[in-house]
Amino acid sequence: MCYDKALDINPKYTNAWYNKGLVLDYLRKYEEAIKCYDKALELNPNDTKAKTAKEEDIKALSKTYWTLFLQFLQGFSQISSK
Repeated sequence: MCYDKALDINPKYTNAWYNKGLVLDYLRKYEEAIKCYDKALELNPNDTKAKTAKEEDIKALSKTYWTLFLQFLQGFSQISSK
């Protein structure tokens, strides 16, 4: 990933952390994206774009886990009813 190269050169490049998070978000790798946003926020606590993106990914991750949990319960109830 190009952002990794930029971060190798300058690990304090806040925009690279934020943009890497966006790419990971697009790939639905929310946990990895959140780590990138955290790094961007560590370097610049006032980065509202990173803060908003992190909040959105936390919601998406929560929704994903909730959906998986409901699917598990559905499968469990089908097994129990047999």
